[in-house]
Amino acid sequence: GICFCSGEDSSSESSSESESDGEPGGSCAEEASAQTEEWEEKELPKEHSHSELQKIQPHCEHCNVENKQNEQVTPRPLSREQFLLKLDTEGTYQCTETGLIFEVNRKVDIKYCVLSWSKFADLVVKPWVVGGPLFDVKCDPTCLTSIQFPHSLCLGHHNANMTFKVLHVKSSGASLESTMDHSTTHVKWRVSSLSPVGPVIQSEETVYHHGAVILYKAIDQNPSLSFRVYIATNNESFIKDISKSVKHSSKKFMKIDKPPVCQKLLENGKKYRLISEPEAEITPEVYILKITT
Repeated sequence: GICFCSGEDSSSESSSESESDGEPGGSCAEEASAQTEEWEEKELPKEHSHSELQKIQPHCEHCNVENKQNEQVTPRPLSREQFLLKLDTEGTYQCTETGLIFEVNRKVDIKYCVLSWSKFADLVVKPWVVGGPLFDVKCDPTCLTSIQFPHSLCLGHHNANMTFKVLHVKSSGASLESTMDHSTTHVKWRVSSLSPVGPVIQSEETVYHHGAVILYKAIDQNPSLSFRVYIATNNESFIKDISKSVKHSSKKFMKIDKPPVCQKLLENGKKYRLISEPEAEITPEVYILKITT
């Protein structure tokens, strides 16, 4: 992930996309198993939404987005940033909150949530790099034929020399599993068993990611013009890390709602600078001043 922070203490904040040269270890896998063992099933009010999820879709002039007509379904939000999807019959369904696409062969209830990649960074060993969000899905795996994971890549420039796989984190360790197919927006994986899973890629060429711009304003006693601006890859796991980082900051910030699309294609390892022209608007333009003596 790539971030630009404006204001004090910015050096301590960063988005959480990372790569590691280390060998896969067992500690993260065991932690994943322990972390997902207990699921909080308390349902939240229907009007509640998970503010961390941006619902960012790739808007890129280079991508030829395939217009597949999957049935759109809205999950019920549960506590601890989890979702519950109740599907009554077989078919292919796309979650409107996360972009996940489930192919089911019968009636099933599916619980799932976005996880942070930062906890599993040492499991992604070069030349493999993270290609999209990491998810934890819970249901009877025999009910799921396949899952399609959203990815953050722009495939408009190249595709032939790119390999997709899925990192599957189990209690026994992590493994790279083959994918069935991929599109300009998703990576399709045949379900073997269920535990933390996310797409990874290997490419002989430069990899371009769709980006998102996330803006926070400092809350001070005095009027503040201090902002934090994050430029990150379009990956819900990284965006979730940014949100947590801001929440744990020594300063208080409020998120400013704005279209999150970043028109710039982002490359790993490159630095980016945000340039903004100063602009102000005075309303009303004319004041009537009454003077009394």
